[in-house]
Order: sequence, then C-alpha cells, then structure tokens
Amino acid sequence: MKKQVVLLLSALLLSLLPGSAAAEEAIPLPVLPGDALGDYVPFTVEVEGVPVAASIALPLQNMLAAARGEGLSVYLAAGYRDSELRHYVYRRAVFLGMSPGSAGRSVGLPDNSDYGTGLSVDITDVYHEQKDCSLAETDTLKWLAAHCAEYGFILRYPEGKGDITGMDYLPWHFRYVGAAAEEITAGGITLEEYLAGK
Repeated sequence: MKKQVVLLLSALLLSLLPGSAAAEEAIPLPVLPGDALGDYVPFTVEVEGVPVAASIALPLQNMLAAARGEGLSVYLAAGYRDSELRHYVYRRAVFLGMSPGSAGRSVGLPDNSDYGTGLSVDITDVYHEQKDCSLAETDTLKWLAAHCAEYGFILRYPEGKGDITGMDYLPWHFRYVGAAAEEITAGGITLEEYLAGK
C-alpha cells in the first residue's frame, strides 16, 4: 500500500512540473485509426499490478474504489501495452483464426492502439470469464458505463459506432479523456466525433 501511495504522489508531483512527460500526458493524446504512435512511450505507474499512464492513476483508482463501494466485483484486466506486447496480441488473434481486418477491429492495430497511450484500460467483472459483449449486461459494466465520465473516462468503443471508431463494440474498454468525458458521454458521441467537432 505504501508503495502505491509513494508512486501516486511521485506521479502527481511530476505532473506539476512544466515540460515533464507526465505533464504532457495530462492532455490526452488522441489516437484514432490511422494515427501512428511512433516511439511514444508514456510515463507509467502500476495500479493493481497493471501499468497505466501516471496521469490517470488517481482517477482510475477513485473509479475502481467507487465501484467496489457499490459492492461490484471490479477487475482491472489491462492497461498500457508496449509495442512488443501490442504486436504479440494482434499476431495471436490472427493465429487463432481472426482475419487481419477482424483482429485490427477487435484488439487494435499494434501501431495505433489505444493501449499504447497508457490512457486506456480494460475493466471486467471478476466473475465473468470471457471478454465478450455479454459483459455489458453485468452490474459492474452497467455501473461503469453510467459513472465513468464522473472520473474522466469514456466507453471508448460504444455499440453501433464501429464505422466511426474503426473498432468493434468493446464494453470493457475505457479511455481517459479528462473533462471532455462528460460532454462525450452525455452527447452519446465517440472521441472521434468530439475531436471532429472541435
């Protein structure tokens, strides 16, 4: 517990320094289909053993704690993935029978995946073994969808928006966008639509 507090305080202090990598992450990096991550590597800390951008650690912990406070069985399943891991996950999906296009829409193309920003997380229900659309019917994911914006997160790939996001519906995948979360969620729009309107 002490290590987590020290890491969070360190991340917070770093984020206050002008020009620091953590401070730059406070403005969410847009990663849209076609945007390449290049050599970008976020400053990360671990939350429940999962690496995430330091700038989202506190809001993420607050959201998870609030969900647990409601008696929900929240499990932080994934966060930041480095280039090697993103390529592995994509190749594995293709090896297991997905077409390259389907794999890109399901797990993301390795060079422009949300996971490479450190601003996205997969949150599931402890008692739900598979990451599939039925997760959306669990009390945990219903609560997260309804309350994530209060903590600066959005459901990154909502149902029926695949033609806009380039990704399949992933009810477990949340992206930190900060203050824009309320407007995006209330408007029922995607990050792409929000950025296009700016």
